[in-house]
Amino acid sequence: MQDGKIVQKGTFDDLLQQNIGFEDIVGAHSQATESVINAESSSRILSTENQKLADIDDEFERENHTDDQIQGILKQESAHDVSQVINEKGRLTQDEEREKGGIGKTIYWAYLTAVHGGALAPIIVAAQSFFQIFQVAGNYWMAWACPPTSATTPRVGLGLIFFVYIVLSIGSALCVFGRSMLVSLVGLLTAEKFFKNMLHCILRAPMAFFDSTPTGRILNRVSNDQSVLDLKMADSLGWCAFSVIQILGTIGVMSQVAWPVFVIFIPVTAICYVFQRYYIPTARELARLQQIQRAPILHHSAESLTGAASIRAYGRKDRFSKANISLVNNHLRPWFHNVSAVEWLCFRLNMLSNFVFAFSLTLLVSLPEGFINPSIAGLAVTYALNLNGQLSSVTWNICNTENKMISVERIMQYSRIPSEAPLIVDDHCPPNRWPKDGTINIRNLEVCMMLLQVITCSNTKGKLLLLNNEM
Repeated sequence: MQDGKIVQKGTFDDLLQQNIGFEDIVGAHSQATESVINAESSSRILSTENQKLADIDDEFERENHTDDQIQGILKQESAHDVSQVINEKGRLTQDEEREKGGIGKTIYWAYLTAVHGGALAPIIVAAQSFFQIFQVAGNYWMAWACPPTSATTPRVGLGLIFFVYIVLSIGSALCVFGRSMLVSLVGLLTAEKFFKNMLHCILRAPMAFFDSTPTGRILNRVSNDQSVLDLKMADSLGWCAFSVIQILGTIGVMSQVAWPVFVIFIPVTAICYVFQRYYIPTARELARLQQIQRAPILHHSAESLTGAASIRAYGRKDRFSKANISLVNNHLRPWFHNVSAVEWLCFRLNMLSNFVFAFSLTLLVSLPEGFINPSIAGLAVTYALNLNGQLSSVTWNICNTENKMISVERIMQYSRIPSEAPLIVDDHCPPNRWPKDGTINIRNLEVCMMLLQVITCSNTKGKLLLLNNEM
């Protein structure tokens, strides 16, 4: 604009290339910004120098050359800091907050103790432990009591065999039922409590939060992250503990039958731990990136639906479609790399599991005849076969729980939003019988652009009394 008329029209780069005045405006803005940076830098450096002169005057005289170098570094750093602050203050919508590093123990502890202080967690672990004990006892009982061949004399009667096995099976079923009920109940109550805390903080958040936070970020947490807590978090954390208990039961059976297998099992377990520690940081950061990249899709879709009429009127449907596809691609990139990392881990865990199973089977087959009961050897082979999947299951469940716990972390971020002033302030509450008389007093009311300038009136018991009126 110049003299009230449009003199130039085009993109930013086109206007710069025309060299007919637009570059002067850009240059003036750059000079103004640079002057602000220099002013802030000089004032900061000056205050730093004065403080140093008051404290270390003698040392400053002896190290002039060193101080000159330090001053140059301070100027560069202060100019960078001031420019960064100016850029950050100039942006109303900041980048979405993302934690870095491992999931803290406080996140796990907050989730476990959200309902009844975590009193139900030991009961769930005990139920799973008894289930594993009953299951191992039932299998061991059948392997010990049943004769290996038809010619062998049975140790106990057939009725007793079935009775003991049925009792152990019923005990296992009751433990599984109790464990499942408690996991579902605790998971539901925990998810409900986290949702209520987050919703309360969002509804009580100051208006500045909604001005600087896109709608898609809020929708992403209350929909996707909350659905993880509702449907997956309790099961993932439960199976993480259950798989550990199962592998402990398998180790107990193997130690009674084929203890030399631990010669190879312990190193393999150490290798699995190394793979787990190598995989978890990558998968954790990819999961965080994937969840962050989902919010722009929701926000863009909501804004596009709101302005659909304007988009069609200006013929910009292709532009918004391409922007949506670009956002979807940005969301799928970390997902693709996360799937690749999962395949990387599964391939190595399966290789180690097959190696342990082959070693265990070779060891049992090579034992001399009569060294071990064939029924017990078959039981050991069965548990050795399960050991493959259990070893992989422990590592996978730990990694999967770590990734799912990111949703708890993100919900807790929105549960710590600074709140507005409380609705009720105890020290400034009116009396319980307020208002007592129902009187309204207006004193020295001034109204511009009207004949009435100053008025004082009172409303007492339904009667309006005009006390003063100045024209």
